[in-house]
Amino acid sequence: TQSELVGATVVSPSDAPLGKVVDVVFDAKNQPAFVVISSDGTATAVPFAVANSMMSADKIVVDQSRLKAAPKVKQGEWRSEANSSWKQDASRYWDRG
Repeated sequence: TQSELVGATVVSPSDAPLGKVVDVVFDAKNQPAFVVISSDGTATAVPFAVANSMMSADKIVVDQSRLKAAPKVKQGEWRSEANSSWKQDASRYWDRG
């Protein structure tokens, strides 16, 4: 389930640890919309469907350079309704496949 994703390890395809899932952001219908990954002291939002497709066993597998280049979201910003531009940035970036 989505709550089980919090704390999940994020690894590269060669299983090198890259970070952890620190939060799941829900939309207005209480459906999971984004997972927030903490890596190297920064946070990155990944659309839930994309993160779900990256799941392997209990880990999220993502290319290190792709994660590093992803748009960042400030601590707590993903909980604020005032600034939602990070949602468009994250969706645009990750939906490119």
